[in-house]
Amino acid sequence: MENSTAKFKGGRKSNRRRQGENTVPPLTKEALRQEILSRKQAGDLPDAGRTAERLRKLTPYRKALCVLCSPARELQQVRLNTLADGKKLLLPTPFLQKGFLFLDPRGISPSKRLKAVQPHPGNPFAARPPYQKPLAPPVDLIVSDAVAAARDGSLLGDGRGHLDLQVAALRELRWLHPAVQIVVVLDDDSVLEALPVEAYDVRAHWIVTPSAAVRTSCIEPPGATILWERLDRKTVRRNDVLFHLRGRSIDKRT
Repeated sequence: MENSTAKFKGGRKSNRRRQGENTVPPLTKEALRQEILSRKQAGDLPDAGRTAERLRKLTPYRKALCVLCSPARELQQVRLNTLADGKKLLLPTPFLQKGFLFLDPRGISPSKRLKAVQPHPGNPFAARPPYQKPLAPPVDLIVSDAVAAARDGSLLGDGRGHLDLQVAALRELRWLHPAVQIVVVLDDDSVLEALPVEAYDVRAHWIVTPSAAVRTSCIEPPGATILWERLDRKTVRRNDVLFHLRGRSIDKRT
């Protein structure tokens, strides 16, 4: 199923709670995050294989040439499918400390794919693309996990801003295709009517669950930017991508 009107099995109606005639104000991001996480185990995605197959049928996936995929455990089958389907795969290293890993399926045999899709910096099947050069092909599909998502494309992550930073870094590097699409993969119960959002939050174009693949109302390309004022010097020095981009930004000003 690929449409904008599908209903998610077991999906929650709202992030508001009602008591009689009164409506309790929406929960904050952190309170909502803790409420959802308390109901399920971290990294737990029922029917992860089924969800990965549903994603495989999605038009943006079929057309994609280069996929950035979250290193989350529950998306391992998505990463395996990406290589099996002959697509280039870009993996973010933990906290982007060692940047991104680029995998070309032509050099990876089927028996080695499971080892190849692990996002550790010493991955022998991956190359680290130089930041000074364009990525060929550019990333035209981003697949991420999330704690929750809403039909307008708003997302609730784990609170550490991984997706926002990855997208912002790719934009700064000019590694994103102009028509890049963002797909979030999660369970049906984590799809809500609305979520608290901030202006700089990345939104998804598609939501894929075990029961449905639905187009959100988001039509804009991702506009994430690096919020340098929120990053201390220690964080920047320890992050390979941020260190490069910060240096480039300083060079432009001098």
